[in-house]
Amino acid sequence: MIKLAVDLDDCLLNTSRLILDRINQYFSKSIKLEEVVSFHIEKLFNLNAEVVDMIVQECLSTIIRPNRYAVEALNFLSDFYDICFITNRRSTQYQSTKTNLEVLGFKFKYDFYLCNKDSRGIPAKAELLNKLGIEFIIEDRPDTIEDIYNRTNCNILVMDKPWNRNIAENGRICIDRDWMEIKQVLMDIVLLGDV
Repeated sequence: MIKLAVDLDDCLLNTSRLILDRINQYFSKSIKLEEVVSFHIEKLFNLNAEVVDMIVQECLSTIIRPNRYAVEALNFLSDFYDICFITNRRSTQYQSTKTNLEVLGFKFKYDFYLCNKDSRGIPAKAELLNKLGIEFIIEDRPDTIEDIYNRTNCNILVMDKPWNRNIAENGRICIDRDWMEIKQVLMDIVLLGDV
């Protein structure tokens, strides 16, 4: 089976909407998701970084709803792919992350991995992907996408988000708007051996 890794936040889970709702509420703002063109919302909107981090960590410790059709697509793809989940969450969020995955209703067995940031502040997913022999990853974070592209042979399906619109498609990078597109791309690979 083909090995597929899925990033949790903003790929599998609708994390940014929850975080943005809480940030808007706390700071009395009305920031829209399409305005979040940088992965660092605190810098983009001149918000207190410690408060933003507190809000993010609180959100990551709760049950977060999946993106539309994510669970259905992965359940279908599990007949063709060996699927695991990789996230840059803190080790203190292991149990809440595990619980979040358990309540989603996956019909397949999966592993999930927490990875730290490297010395550059980039989630250290490239090394883990190489170690696990992952052939495809679904990711949204621009610095992580660049690092995976430069340090692995992994193919990257980019979940289209306002903060990664500067990523260009090429032979190993495919940009997808939603889970229906991702499912189709991954089925094309199974059926045709091509993206």
